[in-house]
Amino acid sequence: MIYDAVIIGAGPAGACAGYWLAAAGLKIALADRRKFPREKLCGGLLTCKTVDMLRTILPVEDIPKYGISGTYVFHHGRSAAAFKLLSEAYTVRRSQFDTLLVEAAEKRGVHSYLGEPLQSIDFIKREVCLSGGHRLGYSILIGADGALSRVRRFSGIPKNEMGFCVESHVPWELLKNPDHLRNGGIEIYYGDFSDGYGWIFPCEASVAVGVGNLAQGMTEQEILAQYQKFLADILISTDIKPAGAYLPSGTSVALGTPLYENLCLIGDAAGLIDPFTGEGIYYALLSAKTVTDAIVSGKTAYPEYERRMSRIIQEIQDTVGIRNRVYSPPVLKHSLDFMQSAAQYSEKLIDETIVRYAKTYADAYEELKFYSR
Repeated sequence: MIYDAVIIGAGPAGACAGYWLAAAGLKIALADRRKFPREKLCGGLLTCKTVDMLRTILPVEDIPKYGISGTYVFHHGRSAAAFKLLSEAYTVRRSQFDTLLVEAAEKRGVHSYLGEPLQSIDFIKREVCLSGGHRLGYSILIGADGALSRVRRFSGIPKNEMGFCVESHVPWELLKNPDHLRNGGIEIYYGDFSDGYGWIFPCEASVAVGVGNLAQGMTEQEILAQYQKFLADILISTDIKPAGAYLPSGTSVALGTPLYENLCLIGDAAGLIDPFTGEGIYYALLSAKTVTDAIVSGKTAYPEYERRMSRIIQEIQDTVGIRNRVYSPPVLKHSLDFMQSAAQYSEKLIDETIVRYAKTYADAYEELKFYSR
């Protein structure tokens, strides 16, 4: 079978790219090593900028979600700051959310090959081979298969520099103090990680409890050990089974390679993430929409995709530098103290920078330095 585009990976990046390309009239195949629904390690935060893009695919009211109205920040286990959110935000359970996106793509006419891992790619013949025996010819190949992307590896692109995360979905009744979460809050914990944080994100039926750190800052074993201490502080019982996963760190973004102008990487496979917060679903959808527009433009896929993403890539690179400075212990503590003392200003800054991306992290950092002197 020959397709206009074959997409490897059916998470939000792959499913949305499939939907938008099919809506443009292209014949699309979507393959994934897993069948859906399947669990995915992710806090599942949807900010308003992500919700706006989702509205072009499915009614947002149809997505099972939990409304978020505030953020509670802790530093070394102690309450450090609390902020109201000024724009809409939600949390979702990825097993439900991702399945809805795949189903939407299928309804748009995308041909899905789920439960079939990628076996090989013949870049000369433009053909991928799946474990189920299917051979899919393509004009354009899109790698959307996560931080450990096989498409990225097969094409000779250097691997992602990554972070490592550990997370569990736990019942509400195991939380020692669920009050903030019941009232629509999320909790963020700083201070016990060199380049990361812990989080508690509520959903309707359970609560996502996780920690993450840059892989070069702490080993997987150190992160897991810190996770057990984190659980002991917040849960009545720690008899739960966590899952671990690698995520991009933002330091090694690669959208493709000039060797293959019909190959594009999107989402985690490209290393796209907010280096400061770890938000990834927005970049999954943004890169999916951008690669769709690049392909539909009729220009050569990879160069045009790279051109359209150039400003975004520069902002991510700038944010890596901001993250490295802000996460140093003295700067982090000073920033949290100031932000708590100027809560109204800080809520507006968070909304402009983290929630809506109306202001770059570089500009926000300079502004914060000026006002906190």
